[in-house]
Amino acid sequence: MKTKAPPQDGRSYLKAVTAALLMISGCAIPTDTPNWDTEWTASAGNVGITAADVLPDDVNTDGSTFRVPIFPSTASLRLSDFCPSCPSGTGPKPAFDETVEVDPSTPVDIVGGALLGGLARFRLSHSWGFDPLRPGGSELGVITIEVTDEMGTPFGSTTLDGAETDFPSGSGLEVSVNLDAGEFQGGGVIRVRVVSPAGADATVDPAAELSVAVLLGSFLRASSLDVSVGDDDVESDPLQLDLTDIDSEVESHVRRGALILFTNNTLDLGIGGALDVQPGQGSVISRALAIPKGEEQQRFDLSLEEIQSILGQVVDLRARGRVLGGEDGVVRVQPQDRLDLRLDLELTVRIGG
Repeated sequence: MKTKAPPQDGRSYLKAVTAALLMISGCAIPTDTPNWDTEWTASAGNVGITAADVLPDDVNTDGSTFRVPIFPSTASLRLSDFCPSCPSGTGPKPAFDETVEVDPSTPVDIVGGALLGGLARFRLSHSWGFDPLRPGGSELGVITIEVTDEMGTPFGSTTLDGAETDFPSGSGLEVSVNLDAGEFQGGGVIRVRVVSPAGADATVDPAAELSVAVLLGSFLRASSLDVSVGDDDVESDPLQLDLTDIDSEVESHVRRGALILFTNNTLDLGIGGALDVQPGQGSVISRALAIPKGEEQQRFDLSLEEIQSILGQVVDLRARGRVLGGEDGVVRVQPQDRLDLRLDLELTVRIGG
């Protein structure tokens, strides 16, 4: 005869098994002792791997959006980058109009996504020896800072106009760029355009520098991110199964057992790795593990020797592995995406016999 008990916690069902075994052992005539197999299931509980777990540590989420930092950094641009024909020495300051690109630093695994907005903060300072916005002639200059992606798609800009602002040598200016929504590809690019007309006499040094510093507090806000996951590893938090209530009488009647893993994966990726069973004492039991996208139930049969090694102990169970992306190793991740795991231990216990 074979019966299946409803799922319950480890302590409750094991006490029931022990009681049943004690009743059977009290039968007066051994030949009258009934024999049947009873299946018992103990759940170790549920654990999840969220979208945040496959993203760089610097990326934060509130459950509906991502916040990606633009790291503070400084780029030093020479006058000769903007004015290749500017001579060294003292004389009338020549006119020039040039754009120079700077790559800001963001988490390296982020290669695109759907931008909702953001803010880029900058500080500009220079030692050019003249004011590029008010060079002393009849015309005024303009400096434009534009933020684009690697494909050149613009996401916001700001302009410093000589009609409103001066920028003498040795000074600094702070500006902010509010970023627009849109689909971005690759990393970000800062485009600095300096339009400076001819001006009064100045001491010109082509090696003198314009400093463009990205300030703390710059960030992107996104509804989804494209993440390069080719070399990333993930690991679930441990689940714990308390099997300390199983006594030797029950152990001797266990006929077989298995771990049952239930997964529901809404992440646009799979995980290949291992399921580890770590008893308080003894060796780790590992099984090869593959978690696809979607819902899945997997059974990992245990040998009697492996079952005996975990009964009577507190056991930690953990899923680990390498994230498997698409052909290019890039996946799109949304804040609500997650991988949920539930792990049960199933035992078949022989009552009687």
